[in-house]
Parts: sequence; C-alpha cells; structure tokens
Amino acid sequence: AELNHGVDPPAISEFAVVPDLAVDAGFGAIESFAVDGTSGAYFFSHESGLWSGQIAQGTLYQIEPAPVGPSILVTEGRLLYTTGNEVHFGAILRASGTFSESAVSPVAINGTGPYVLASSPSDGHLYAYDNYQQILRSSVPVPSLTSLITFESIALPDTTPAGGWSAFGIGPDGRLFLGGDTGGTQPAKVMAYTDNHDGEAWIV
Repeated sequence: AELNHGVDPPAISEFAVVPDLAVDAGFGAIESFAVDGTSGAYFFSHESGLWSGQIAQGTLYQIEPAPVGPSILVTEGRLLYTTGNEVHFGAILRASGTFSESAVSPVAINGTGPYVLASSPSDGHLYAYDNYQQILRSSVPVPSLTSLITFESIALPDTTPAGGWSAFGIGPDGRLFLGGDTGGTQPAKVMAYTDNHDGEAWIV
C-alpha cells in the first residue's frame, strides 16, 4: 500500500500482494520483515534463509542460504541480522536496494541467543535482547560498527513475571521497554521500562 504524507491525515491506498511473495511463492510463515524507506527494498527472515526484493516482480533474491536469527533490523540505510552468536551488518545500496555486507562483518556477541535486534533513535546504538537473559548494547552507534566493537550487558528488572520477558523494544526517545506476562491459564500482560541505559531504575 502507498502511504501519502502530503495530506492530513496521511492516506493509505488499497493493499496489494507483493508479486514475488504471493501465496504460490511457498514461503508460508515469515519470521521478521523490514523495509528500507530510501530504496524501497524489503528484507525478511525465513526458515530457508534471509531474502530480499523490490515491489517489481522477479526481483527476489537470497542473501543468506541458511537460517538466520528471528529478528532483522533495517536502520540508517543498513541491514543487520544474526547467525548464531554473530551480528552481520552492511549497507543497503540506495539505487538498487541490494545489500552489501561490510568487509569487517560479522562480529561476535557475548550472549546465547536468539536475539531481538533494535536501534535507539536517541543515540543510534545497536541493542540485542538475549533470549530472556540480558540486553546487550554496542559500544558505538550502528553507522560506526567495526570488528572492534564490544557489547555491554544491561541487566533486566529485578522481578521477572512467571511468563518471562518475551518482547523488547525502544521508544523514539530512547526509552527501553520489555513486555511479558504472568503465565498460567489466564495470563495478564506486564510492561517494564527504563530511561537508563545501564539497566537501573526499571519501572514495572
């Protein structure tokens, strides 16, 4: 669907099927989907690997032929994804939308995975939520990622709901959010947030 920001309120056109991702393409469940706003290229993770394409038919191609982490991230003209305990990153070419992996990619993460990736709008750093255990923050912003980056661990809230923290996200102001539930037959939603990047002062 086309989104027109030239009117108030913004108008959304009728939705249409992406030609290369129609039902007969056989992809079934797609784990994570992201779009680069500049080139219009889309990227998605699937059990068969990492894929990319454009709206035009016949543009679909495979970036990674093996399964990747369930979360991919497109930010600031870059694509980031994980394989095992490594983060891959590189530029999305503005004209073609194709992915060009950095010569110093991938870099290791000191966690266990799988990871949920996010980038903070306030400082540009990469965050990786590590499978209910910790949040990892890159030592430099996404545009400055090199083979020398490190990841510092951010502690989770002192209290954890019975159902665990299953969701992670970052607000426009850099606030960190965790979402979970109380477990059981009638689980209630639980939210936690903090404005401190050291993991202190979580409010549940």
